[in-house]
Amino acid sequence: MATKLEEKKASIGYIVSDPPSCGSCENFSSRKETRKGMYGIWAVEKGLRCELHGFATKKMAYCNDFKRKGTK
Repeated sequence: MATKLEEKKASIGYIVSDPPSCGSCENFSSRKETRKGMYGIWAVEKGLRCELHGFATKKMAYCNDFKRKGTK
């Protein structure tokens, strides 16, 4: 038996999915650097690149050659 919340989600066509993005593509590369400041230490992701096409990219972008990490 579906809960009221599940019924509501089904009625509006709510879908949970992992959309394609460069950040989850096997051709994406980056490096993590740590920074130290007045409020502590944190990680910064630098050098976001598409290794297949050889240019800088954004994590939420994607192209027609997207291939999810870990898939065959």
